[in-house]
Amino acid sequence: MSSANASRPSILLLDDDAVSHEILRSALQGTDYQLISAIKPADGLKLARERNPHLVLLDVLMPEMDGFEVCCRLREDAATRDLAIIFLSGLNNAQDRVRGIELGAVDFISKPFDPDEIRARVRRQVALQEERRQLQAKPTPEQRIARIIAAGENDHTEFKSTLRWSLNDNRPEHGVEIAWLKTVAAFLNSDGGNLVVGVDDRGTPLGIELDGFENNDKYLLHVNNRLQQHIGSEHAGSVRFGLYPAGGKNVLLIECTPATKPVFLTDGAQEHFFVRTGPGTRKLSMSQMLTYVVERGCI
Repeated sequence: MSSANASRPSILLLDDDAVSHEILRSALQGTDYQLISAIKPADGLKLARERNPHLVLLDVLMPEMDGFEVCCRLREDAATRDLAIIFLSGLNNAQDRVRGIELGAVDFISKPFDPDEIRARVRRQVALQEERRQLQAKPTPEQRIARIIAAGENDHTEFKSTLRWSLNDNRPEHGVEIAWLKTVAAFLNSDGGNLVVGVDDRGTPLGIELDGFENNDKYLLHVNNRLQQHIGSEHAGSVRFGLYPAGGKNVLLIECTPATKPVFLTDGAQEHFFVRTGPGTRKLSMSQMLTYVVERGCI
């Protein structure tokens, strides 16, 4: 299969009648669909598993196995149970339509076929299937954070065990907070990145409970306040953060995109400039900072 065909929505036509095939192909000619044909139910079931079409146009009356039985088999197979099925039928009665819907069909097209009706019904179901597949392809929050953690620390990802709590001294420490803020500032001044808090260096989720906040809302409020205080509200558009489930616990993900102007970390009366150098964070002197921002075109 060519890459062009692979990107086009596919439709499986399963009908033992050659005339029906020709009418349906003629009706859909010129549309941006890849048509797959089968005459025998066994071949259609095989193609459905192999090709994963967006839509199955399924004839009800076939000699070897009727469309209702084919539909049942498609629904019983994990590889095909979610396929959209439109029945093609000359049996224009309510009983057959009810049975088809109960078996999981999404629509009926009655014979003799009307080309405009075929195109309209096919277009609607293909669009719905495209939307469903796009939603399924989008990772859940759990999958997304799991992928970030599984990739480990690198140039664009760093882990911190806690937000403010020293695990060595068992108390909150200013230095612990400044450590993750340095990373945020460095990501903003470089090419962006992800900071995950509540995960140790090996990628084991520890959760946010170690920091001793009363609830999740107060934890997130603290994060926001520290970003405002030490990074500045003018860079809020480059920082996004939230809690995500990982390993049965909640961890904090801070996502940074490159800032549009230099970001200084304010700590008391001091201002510091940090960048990422490989998987680490580096503080630059004033002259180094000027050279860096000029080279990046920030000023």
